[in-house]
Amino acid sequence: MGKSGTVVSREAVRTVLADDNFAMVVRAVREGRNLFENLREFLRYPLSSNMGEVLIVFLGVVGAR
Repeated sequence: MGKSGTVVSREAVRTVLADDNFAMVVRAVREGRNLFENLREFLRYPLSSNMGEVLIVFLGVVGAR
């Protein structure tokens, strides 16, 4: 991190931190987890409704034989 990090660690990271405040890392992790949870909830609804549609069509094709 910033000034106190070693050369290797500074070269290895993809994200450049503006300061040595560890609270910013904690906040970023929280925001990332929140974003991930919102994305899961957003995808869960269309996938579940589409699976119902696929099941109905599949049962219709199987039942027509």
